[in-house]
Order: sequence, then structure tokens, then C-alpha cells
Amino acid sequence: QNIIQLTKQFTQKLSELSAPKEIRIGTTSATAIRMLDDILPKYRALHPEEAVSILDCSNIDTAIYSLENGKMDLVFVTAHTDKLYHGPFHVLAKEELFLAAPSSHPACTRYGEIAFPKLTAPKILQLFPACPFILPYQGSSIRYLVDNFFQNYLYDHHRIHNAADISTILDMVANGLGLGFIPLTRLTANSNIKYFALSPKMIRLHAVLIKSDAKLEDYRELIGLAARYYKKHISSLSLPKKDAEES
Repeated sequence: QNIIQLTKQFTQKLSELSAPKEIRIGTTSATAIRMLDDILPKYRALHPEEAVSILDCSNIDTAIYSLENGKMDLVFVTAHTDKLYHGPFHVLAKEELFLAAPSSHPACTRYGEIAFPKLTAPKILQLFPACPFILPYQGSSIRYLVDNFFQNYLYDHHRIHNAADISTILDMVANGLGLGFIPLTRLTANSNIKYFALSPKMIRLHAVLIKSDAKLEDYRELIGLAARYYKKHISSLSLPKKDAEES
């Protein structure tokens, strides 16, 4: 019986060694896709025997469902909180969001050359009473953050336009079509856009979610490459030193 059991174990181990290992990675944001484009060639050079497949999860709810149902091994996400998932949730970077407004609007001209004046939720609604909000679709981390930011104030959902990505939002703001909320890494030098800091700060998380039954050491090297990417491209960024006092 012992010999039969050892034979079965040997056969199973041999099968595991002969079968190519595959890592199934999900993403929910363009930022994560850019990160993977940068780090995967380095990872594949270190582990040429491993197959890596990338799938778009569209939003964090889909990502969590995929992990819980064994369709993904790990997912790189942007999230509004770290309380969404019961499995391993590792924050790789935190990124501040800013209000983008058409620079021709009277509320922008009153601040002149002040860099990133700070606005609260009621002040935004007071200064821009007729401006629609241009927001990502429901389910995105930015949409969750914006809804939470305005939750205690009048927030007219009939004045919301949906946009698929940050580039579209920036174009619409620059053309005077409304207000948008833009992450630090996507701020662009555009004379048609005025940026405001938010009070309290609106922060989105760049994180990796791992399936509950996985061993962290199996993905430690990949996660380490991702963490170094985010440290270089997000955590090291800073704003101009001259900020206005809270308005």
C-alpha cells in the first residue's frame, strides 16, 4: 500500500513538472495594463517556462467574482477602499485625484495663477452650479470615490455625463463641457483646464488581489516588480510646492 501511494505521488509530481505553469492575471484599469506592459518582459526573461495570460475584468466587482470562482490567480486593480475583498489585498500605491474644470469658467479665473487651490464638496457645488459632472461609469473606483465625496451634499445625478476613459474626460473638460476628476498621473498641462485639489483628499488605491487559496510566495517576484513600478511612476510624483489654503 505504501509503494502504491508513493507511486501515485510520484506520478502526480511528474505531471506537475511536465505541465507548463500558467499565471492568469486580471486587470481593471489602463494604469495596470501599462504597468504589466513594463514588467512582464522582465518577468518572462526570469521565468521563460511560465505562461502568462492577461484578461480585462472591466471593474473590481468582476475581478473579485473571477478570483472567487477560480478564473483568475491574481488581479491588479484600482480601488476606492481596501475593504472590498476577503482574500489577500495588497496596496501597491496611493494616488490623489483632482478636480478638472474649464479654465474659462468664472470660478477658475477668480483663482488666477494659484496652483491647485483646495475645494470642499459644498464649495464645488457653489462655484459650479450649472456645470455637469463627467464621470467614469458606475463600478469604477473613481465613480465610487466621487459618490462618497458628495454623499452628504446635494448631488444631482441628472447632471452627470458618462465617459469611458480619462482621456475622454480631459478632452470634454478642455472643451468646456463639464467637470471631471483626474488622477495625479493623468494631469496634463493644458491651458484650457484648471485643476483643484480636494478637501478631504480623494485617494484611489492601486492594489493586487490574490485568490484565497494561493501561496503568496508563488507570486512574490511578480508583485515585487509591480510594487517597484508603482513606486517609480506614482509614489515618487509630487505637486508644485505652492498650494492655496482650503477654500
